[in-house]
This record gives sequence, C-alpha cells and structure tokens, in this order.
Amino acid sequence: MDGERYNERKMSPTVLLAIMIEIILLIITISMIVNTVKPNLTNNYGENNHNVELTNFRQVAPMLDKEAIKDVSFSVYDAVWLNTKDSIDSSAIKVTIRENSIVKQTFKKDQITQLYFIVDVPELGQTYQVNRITSTKDGYNEKYPLEYRMMVYCPEESQKIYSNQTCRDRYAGQAEEIIQSFNFE
Repeated sequence: MDGERYNERKMSPTVLLAIMIEIILLIITISMIVNTVKPNLTNNYGENNHNVELTNFRQVAPMLDKEAIKDVSFSVYDAVWLNTKDSIDSSAIKVTIRENSIVKQTFKKDQITQLYFIVDVPELGQTYQVNRITSTKDGYNEKYPLEYRMMVYCPEESQKIYSNQTCRDRYAGQAEEIIQSFNFE
C-alpha cells in the first residue's frame, strides 16, 4: 500500500516540464515588463549615463575617453538633480563643454592628470565647474572614491552665463581643499 501512495504522488515528466516552462516564461515576462517601465539610461557605449548627453565633447574635449564620459555624465547629472526643483525629464539632458575652458595639468611625480573644464546646461540655465583627477599609478584611482576623483561644483560668479542660477553642490567650497589633499608635486 505504501508503494501505491508513493507512485500516486510522483509527478509525470510532462507535468514537471510544463511547470518549468511556465516558470521560465513568467521570469521572462517580468524581466520584459521591468525593462520597458524603467527609462533608458544608456549612452552610446551602452552604459548608464543618467541621461546626460555631452553634445560637443568630440570637438572640444577629444581627450575624454569612455570612462571619463561615464564619470562626467554621472557627476553632472547629480549636480543637475541637486539644483533642479522640478523633476528631471526622462529625455537626455544636453550638456555643452564650454569652449576654451579646458585646462589639463600633469603632475609627473605621482603620475596624476587633472582635467578641469566648465559645462553649461542651456535648457535648465545651469553652469558647473568639472574637475577630474586620474593617475596611471597602480592602485591610485581605486584609493580615492569617485566623488574625489570627479568633482562637479558651482561656478564662480565670473563663469556664470545664466543670471538667475542659484547653485548648491556637494562640496560647498571644499573643492580646493580636496584637490590639495592629493599632494600634487
């Protein structure tokens, strides 16, 4: 009798296969729904760029590599988000690197490169200073977190082109101190 009960509880291979197919289809359906609901946050490289489009980097700053574009996009988006009262449109925020604002310094002892430039966000009437610090020295870039390697902060009064811009940044005047903490020589 016990043997009969065991056989009754055993699932047939076709039922087991049907259940597995249903589970797989359910997972695929959920994945498709999640991907269509969330906004597209990828750049031309297929990476997350928080909907920031650097419109003129190829002409003005061709030295920006794939990693730099990703860092700039993330940090500029953060600054725009911090300074925008309304919600940010899901379409790309167009950011322009101001011509003739790029300054590149190299500190050979520590193999550090500091890239500084100004960006404008015309559609939102915002301007920011951008400072990116990188090194070819092993372990250096991992030692300092992104927020200290890539800083986007408020412009000086002389750099503003939008008169009604009010600006807050995550560094609140500490940018120079943070940059000096890298001990450039």
